[in-house]
Amino acid sequence: MAADLDKARLACHRHARALHPSSTVTIHAFPHQGHCSYSLLAHSSSALPITSKLEWSRACNGQTAKRQGSLPRLVQFRAPKHGLDLSITSAASCIYGRLAPATAYTGDVRCSDGGAVLKAYEMVVLSGVPYSSVQPKLASLAADGVRHQERLVRHFARFLANGWHAAVDPDEVRNVADRVGVVGPSLLWRMQQLADQLPTVSLRYTARCTLLKVQAQGLKGLPVVLTHGDIVPSNMIVSWTTEGMSLEGMVDWAEAEWLHFGLGLYGLEHLLGFLHNEPQCGQGTDTKNEEQPASSSPVWVYYDQADALRTMFWTELAKHVPLDLWGHVKEATMLARDVGVLLWYGFAWDEGAINRVVARNSDPIEVEHLEAFLRVGRDSGSEHCEPQ
Repeated sequence: MAADLDKARLACHRHARALHPSSTVTIHAFPHQGHCSYSLLAHSSSALPITSKLEWSRACNGQTAKRQGSLPRLVQFRAPKHGLDLSITSAASCIYGRLAPATAYTGDVRCSDGGAVLKAYEMVVLSGVPYSSVQPKLASLAADGVRHQERLVRHFARFLANGWHAAVDPDEVRNVADRVGVVGPSLLWRMQQLADQLPTVSLRYTARCTLLKVQAQGLKGLPVVLTHGDIVPSNMIVSWTTEGMSLEGMVDWAEAEWLHFGLGLYGLEHLLGFLHNEPQCGQGTDTKNEEQPASSSPVWVYYDQADALRTMFWTELAKHVPLDLWGHVKEATMLARDVGVLLWYGFAWDEGAINRVVARNSDPIEVEHLEAFLRVGRDSGSEHCEPQ
C-alpha cells in the first residue's frame, strides 16, 4: 500500500515538473492538503523556502505570492469521482472573481502500469492560510479578535452578495437543477430522508417542518446562485493585516452547484463560534480552555460576541443585495439557511457518497453541528408540524 502511494506521488511530481520544467521553479507538496486531493506547489526557487504551514503563512503575509507574477501555482490531483467540473470552476471565477481560484485541466495521470488514473488541474494559489489554522478557540474574544471576526463577517456577506448579483432567474430553477448538481435535483427526496431518519425526535421534527415549508413554496422568490458546496473553515482562505482578518477566497469548488440563495449561510456559523474537542488532524489551534465544557464529545461553542457579529453580517448583506430584511425575502432566506444546514450536516460524507443520514454514535460532529446551528435540543420538539 505504501509502495503504491509512493508511485502515485512520484507520478504526480513528474506531471507537475512537465508543466514547469524550468530549473528556477521548485516543486514540493503543498503545506495544506485537502481530504480528497493531493496538491503540489510550484514556486520560484529564488523565493523563500515553503515546506511547512508556518513558512507558507509567512510567505503569504509578505505577499510573496503576489510578487512572483504567474507563480506560485498549485497543481492538484484528484480521483475521477472527486474531479472538478470546469464549467463550475469557470463560472465561480467569473462570479466571485479573485475569491475563486482560476482552474485549468492539465490531463490524466496514471499512477503506475495498470494503476489508478488521477485527474490533474492547475490553479492560481490564493494568498493566505486556511481559516481552520487560525480560528479563535476561546469563547470570549479579545478586542483584536473581535476586530478580526467583524472584518471576516463583513467579507463573507460580500462574498454571498456576489452570488446574488450573478443569479439565475427563479423561473429557471428546475432547468438548472436538471442540468447540474447532486443536491438540487434530489433536494425534496433528501429532506424527506432527513425527516424520517435523523437520530432525534427534535431533529426529525425540524426537518419535517422545514420540508413542509419548502413544499409550500417557501423558497419562491429567491434567486438561484452558484453555491460553494463545502463552506467550512478549512476551505476559507484568510489573511490578516492591522485592519483585521480578510477573506481571500474559497477553495475546493468540487461540490458547488446552482441552488437557492441562502443555502450556503451555514458558513456564517463558523465565523461566530468553533467546535470544542474536535478531533485534531495535525493542524488547527489548541482548544483547551478552562471555561469550555469538560467533555470528550464535540461541543459547539458560540463566541460571547456572536449575536453582535450576526447582526453585523445582516447589516452588511443588506448593503449589497436588495433584501427586505423584515419581509418575505428575509423569511425565505432564513428557510434556505435551515435547508442548507440540514443538507450539509444531515448526510455523512462516506467518501463522497453523501447518501447516508447521520447517526449520533458514528457522526457526532455532524449531529452537534445540526443541533447547534438549528438551535435544537436533544429532548425538545414535537412529532406534529403544520405548514405556515
